[in-house]
Amino acid sequence: MQNGDVLKIIEKAKDLPTLSTVATRVLSVTSGAETSVKEVAELIEKDVALSVKVLQVINSPFYGFGRGITSVSEAVGLMGFEQVGDLALGISVMGSFFQDDTFGFSFRHFWERCVGNAVAAVKLTALVKPDASHSIFTAALLQDIGTCLLVQNMPLAYGMALGVAKERNSHIVEAEREILGADHTEVGAILADKWSLPISLQISIRYHHFAEFGDDPGEEVANHHLSTEVKVINVSNLMTKAFYEEEDVEGVRTALTDRAEDLLKLKPDQVEAILDQLPLEIEQARLLFLPTSMEEVPPVVEKDVPDEEEARRAIRKQDKSKHKILVAEDSAATRIAISNMLKRMGYEVIIAFNGEEAVKLARREKPDLIMLDVLMPVMDGIDALREIRADTQLRTTPVVMLTSMTDIRMVTEAIEAGANDYIAKPFQVSLLIERVERYIHAR
Repeated sequence: MQNGDVLKIIEKAKDLPTLSTVATRVLSVTSGAETSVKEVAELIEKDVALSVKVLQVINSPFYGFGRGITSVSEAVGLMGFEQVGDLALGISVMGSFFQDDTFGFSFRHFWERCVGNAVAAVKLTALVKPDASHSIFTAALLQDIGTCLLVQNMPLAYGMALGVAKERNSHIVEAEREILGADHTEVGAILADKWSLPISLQISIRYHHFAEFGDDPGEEVANHHLSTEVKVINVSNLMTKAFYEEEDVEGVRTALTDRAEDLLKLKPDQVEAILDQLPLEIEQARLLFLPTSMEEVPPVVEKDVPDEEEARRAIRKQDKSKHKILVAEDSAATRIAISNMLKRMGYEVIIAFNGEEAVKLARREKPDLIMLDVLMPVMDGIDALREIRADTQLRTTPVVMLTSMTDIRMVTEAIEAGANDYIAKPFQVSLLIERVERYIHAR
């Protein structure tokens, strides 16, 4: 495909996603010079679902406010028109794109990573440019929207680009340019322009992969004073890759450490501290943006559970490489968060993507602890638990259920089927460690 063909196809596409009416009007109003707090708040509040989501995100731990914000008016007053408007836009964009998987591309997994980008960017910005920490969230969240457009409009060609990138172990942008003649940063910038998104978002989307192909973000970035923001977004992308990477973990982490130091002057221990915080915070953010159909279980309160800092210190001190832990979880974010945490503690981790795989792996590997998600495809966690308990060699293996469900009957059913305990999602790092230590030591 010739260079420019893809861009023409995208520009002429009749089914480009559209923003909600409220989001479009918010964008228009927040760009005005005489906007009032009341005017912006009233527009967002007209869309009840949007206003609730905006307040949920602003009050979440990764957004950094120390007290609860109870109204959109208060949020606008504290954060400003542009920041709240950008956040409303980001939430609206996710609603415009989310759909079923196609040709092996998981939109849910894609958006989980985008949320991870946003969380990582906020953490990085808090260290290098604190006054921009609120506005960076949406820019990092939307940096890869061009990928969605490519998948929707040319799924087979994009699937080929993914295959080429994996086979050659090359960057996806290189493969996109070779197969499609354009990359997702260019396509994303076209969509951002058609939506009339703020110029800061358009530039961030267009140049967020600059570091992979050059040493300088470019004149347009400098002219709009967005150099730090674009660098943060670039590093956030690599930080999320380090979080999700399951193969060349050390290589990605080394690249992340080097780039964070080069672009943002961050020390390795600062990067490591953020990586330690990401599992819990990405899981919390994922549940806000990509909730299951069930409401969440209220967090379990334990008097003797260590605090977060003690938990992180414990991770670094553990040496239990002989113990196996089977983790069965279909959510990529939750699965990788738990897996990475247990690996850093020194455990050998076995992964299952559904209940049927969990049963087969449990019988073959004889793990010291099994962690089962309740809701999984092919076979759910409770049926898998029953199969596991039916095996005489696994009857005493500790099983901890992972659940996002409020129905106490489901938890009761799991206990009656042989579960030893359960952890409610979004899980606390310290609680997870406490459960693992309890049952590993008991054996």
